[in-house]
Amino acid sequence: MIERWDGARDLYVIVAGSARVSRGDETLAELGPGAFFGELAALDWGASFGYARLAWVTATAPLRLLVLSPALLSQLMGQSPEVNRTIRSAVRERLPSL
Repeated sequence: MIERWDGARDLYVIVAGSARVSRGDETLAELGPGAFFGELAALDWGASFGYARLAWVTATAPLRLLVLSPALLSQLMGQSPEVNRTIRSAVRERLPSL
């Protein structure tokens, strides 16, 4: 799904299936329906700065995904305080480990 250091900026939400997040030989997470990934790259950090992908995401079962562009994610976060909190919480949790 995602290769480390890729410059793509979409956020993905797993609708069905599962995926593994890894860096090298280390598994960072196993994701299933309702989980999301790609938030670090999708967020607008100002001055057009975006993180490159910091880990690999590999499908471990056939995936059906909802794909959100950075612009759509920003709009959704602006309209939904709950989505905003969820995404920002994930960033705080995941950034130090990467």
